[in-house]
Amino acid sequence: FFSGRKPPTAIMSTTTKEQPARSPSPFQIHVADEVLKDLQERLARARFSPGKHTPETPWKQGTDRDTLVELVAYWRTQYDWRAHERTLNAFPHFKMTVDGLNMHFIHKQSSNPNAKPLLMVHGWPGSVFEFYKVIEDLAHDFHLVIPSLPGYGWSEAPKDEGTSATECARILNALMLQLGYKQYVAQGGDWGGIILRALGVNHNENCKAMHSNFPICMAPTGLSPLAITRKIRFFGTLALAPLVLSKQEAKAVKDLQLFLKEGAAYQAIQGTRPQTLSGGLCDSPVGLLCWILEKFYAWSDSSVEDPFSSISRDEILTDVMIYWVTNSIESSVRLYYESLALTAGKPLALTPGYVAIPTAVAIFPKELIRVPRPVAKLSYNIKQWSEFQQGGHFAALEQPAALVEDVTRFFTKTLDLSTVLAAPAHAPNTAAPMDRVDWMLLVPFVAFIVYMIMRWF
Repeated sequence: FFSGRKPPTAIMSTTTKEQPARSPSPFQIHVADEVLKDLQERLARARFSPGKHTPETPWKQGTDRDTLVELVAYWRTQYDWRAHERTLNAFPHFKMTVDGLNMHFIHKQSSNPNAKPLLMVHGWPGSVFEFYKVIEDLAHDFHLVIPSLPGYGWSEAPKDEGTSATECARILNALMLQLGYKQYVAQGGDWGGIILRALGVNHNENCKAMHSNFPICMAPTGLSPLAITRKIRFFGTLALAPLVLSKQEAKAVKDLQLFLKEGAAYQAIQGTRPQTLSGGLCDSPVGLLCWILEKFYAWSDSSVEDPFSSISRDEILTDVMIYWVTNSIESSVRLYYESLALTAGKPLALTPGYVAIPTAVAIFPKELIRVPRPVAKLSYNIKQWSEFQQGGHFAALEQPAALVEDVTRFFTKTLDLSTVLAAPAHAPNTAAPMDRVDWMLLVPFVAFIVYMIMRWF
């Protein structure tokens, strides 16, 4: 896969014997011809389900069979990996050893003398390819660092257990420091949004502001009167959504409940038995496509009539190709196993606490989790809130212009970035500032406690 090396004779994992380097080494993507030939042969031998049972509603039971058959034929006869390989190689790629892992990343430096460093973090089933439409435009104002997460794409997979989302945040922070960026800002969605949360809580001496299109909110922690009233506020808002939220916000809560009921089974599988799942996906390109295609359809602003209206066939296939040619599906889905506490002995790695650094939230209508602002403000120091009319989970692919505008506006106009970068670090136990609702809940709660104590004595 790597320029300057003998082409592999089979599909290889991201784990290689390259010499460790603590400084960036230029890297070029190149997949050997025999790997592509092997893929073609596997696609030609594809065996599909008989199709004797057709659901009344396409996609209701998962990946639509007819769409899969059509896309596999397109993959085999029309899709051109070399063209997309050239698209990827148009950006400056590097590899560097960070905390013992051989990490891959794009490092696009700006010619703007006032540019600030921006870390961009993808998720699953995404990759660095997610950002190919926004790199050039964002490079007008930012030095971009876009890493493949550990175990994703061309980044080495961790050999031992323990690389959770919290640990990924530590590794990416170390990557930025090794590149000389002592203070930076960050953007991300999916696991990227979750990792940004960990950066904002645990590494805010370096990560000074964040823009998230996937702001995961955690219930306030602690047993103080304020913490207890905020827990009531957090869960009460979600439980009473139709009564206390707008129609649009209440619908977002209802959609989340439906997703947890019907769409989250993949999390249970990937979070408990990643090796069982990956045994088949590593061997079958059609199986891999089937597993990932359903997520691109269900999580994007597409339709039954046109499953590729929001993300094209070529874009989906290029993303799947990155998992296939690097043989990284197992190491990628292991992030669920390490982070979601679905297996005994694995703690939840979603980083509780209040994110005190300035935060922008971008809400796209087909996003999986659209957090109502009254709930999000309990978890994040929100300085900019944007809601869009189109787009879904893969914002950089689906609505690149809107994302670029929102990110640029936040970091260059909403914030005085020079002041933000110079701001002192926040302690991990920093709490959200009290507001009117806190006082409305806290005063009667404390009064009740005092009353009960006086009655007791």
